[in-house]
Amino acid sequence: MAPGELKKLKSKQRKARRRAEQEKEKQTLAQEKQKSRQAQQAQQAQQQQDGGEMDGLRDEELLPDKLARTEEPLEQAIQFLRPLQQLGAQRLETHLLAFEIYFRKNRPLLMLQSIKRAFRLDPQCPRLHAHMCTFHSLVSKRKDLPGPIVTVLEKEMAELYQSKDAQQLNEEFLAQHSRSFPHLLEGCRMMYFLDTSKQKQALQMVTSLNNDLEGVTIENCLQTLECLTKGDMGSCEAELALFRAACHERFPLATAFRPPQSSVNHVRPEE
Repeated sequence: MAPGELKKLKSKQRKARRRAEQEKEKQTLAQEKQKSRQAQQAQQAQQQQDGGEMDGLRDEELLPDKLARTEEPLEQAIQFLRPLQQLGAQRLETHLLAFEIYFRKNRPLLMLQSIKRAFRLDPQCPRLHAHMCTFHSLVSKRKDLPGPIVTVLEKEMAELYQSKDAQQLNEEFLAQHSRSFPHLLEGCRMMYFLDTSKQKQALQMVTSLNNDLEGVTIENCLQTLECLTKGDMGSCEAELALFRAACHERFPLATAFRPPQSSVNHVRPEE
């Protein structure tokens, strides 16, 4: 081949390679753009599906005063709950809070879902026991639930509760945890909740503070004091005063258990 023709051939080959490289680069860019669009579409679809809980809350919506004045507190609570259910599914507190929200929303199937999830994590949790008794009592009194919901509830609850009613469940719980103060508190709360005629028995059990009780801490005593003050076991001013005195004797430095007159500073001014 003549030198001139060889030179032309090499030039054509270089141009062909450049065109091929440019075409390949265009295809690569097109593929990257397509992947980017698909990723963006998938992200938008996920945000729409989840209601935008994760990214949809703007900074101004997180102002405490604004959140406290919301006209739909339960809807606002659910907005914060769903991310917790996604990111904190292994935390017991997530499902206990979920039950309390759905209880106020009157959503029995979601209440049952929350109980089952919490049960898998800690079936002996005192708060979970209270939720289970409350839920069983609620369902047994509801006569307006649609047939399909009733069918699901009956099937799931028969397995979860082992065909026991709320009274039986609570009696077994108290017998099983008779020496645990946190369990005793929730069991006695449910005793009064299920049968108000047992108020005296419930108060006597929860305020005794026997020496063989486990878990008699300042935190648990404060929780019990709060329950008695709120009337979770009915009107009990005398029992409340006795319990406060017993706690003060056990924890003399805790100001929450001091009698009202003890909170006054009796130090005499210097003369």
